[in-house]
Amino acid sequence: MPFKDFDPSKEYATLAMLKLFTTLVKTFMKKNPCLIFLICLSSFCSAQNNSERITDSIVTEGKKLYRSEMASWTGTDIFLEKYKDQRPNVGGYFSYADNDSTKCIFFSKDNVPVVLGTIAFDSTYKATNATIDTDPRSFNAHEMRYIQ
Repeated sequence: MPFKDFDPSKEYATLAMLKLFTTLVKTFMKKNPCLIFLICLSSFCSAQNNSERITDSIVTEGKKLYRSEMASWTGTDIFLEKYKDQRPNVGGYFSYADNDSTKCIFFSKDNVPVVLGTIAFDSTYKATNATIDTDPRSFNAHEMRYIQ
């Protein structure tokens, strides 16, 4: 039965509410058009502010991704060029922002992996400015979050 949920009393109530609302808006607009304009302007500004916040959030995330990708790309090139003998021992790598620098970490294949090398970059990501540390070490607390 297609109209089993139809309740005429609800339908009439909805129509009556709509008619009342329309009447109120028309009356209100005749008496206070400036207030209606200000309410609409406020809604528009609020939506624009929210849009700017979303845009800022996306740009911030994009910059973080760029920093990570640049460190990974350049770091991998440096590590494989200078430490070819370590390649069979590398289990993986990841990069992360650390204050004003971005680090690329290479870790071992061991059951309990250790850091084989750390390459830190400044904002230029130039290989000549990179700091390279190949002393094996344990992961620090921040790095542990990336491998678990």
